[in-house]
Amino acid sequence: MKIVIQTLDFVLWEDLELFIAESLKKLLRFPIAIVRAEVILGEDNNDGSRTKFCNIRLITAGTGYLVAQYADSWEHAVDAAVDELSRKIKKDTSNSLR
Repeated sequence: MKIVIQTLDFVLWEDLELFIAESLKKLLRFPIAIVRAEVILGEDNNDGSRTKFCNIRLITAGTGYLVAQYADSWEHAVDAAVDELSRKIKKDTSNSLR
């Protein structure tokens, strides 16, 4: 799986990049062909707080997936996004096995 990470208005540090790669590896346990993961990280300052967000677009050989999660840190946002992707993939794969 190729991973492309884009950050909005900040420089990505190595520890965060490794965290994202390790988190996305959890998705490899599913029986789908993941071609590419596109990750966008940024901050939302609309309400005065600096909420972090993570958007992940997963490109597969079949259905693609797109999720967006907000949290108090990028790590929490990435974890929440990967968890949501896991739920969606699990639901799709269990429905296709019926």
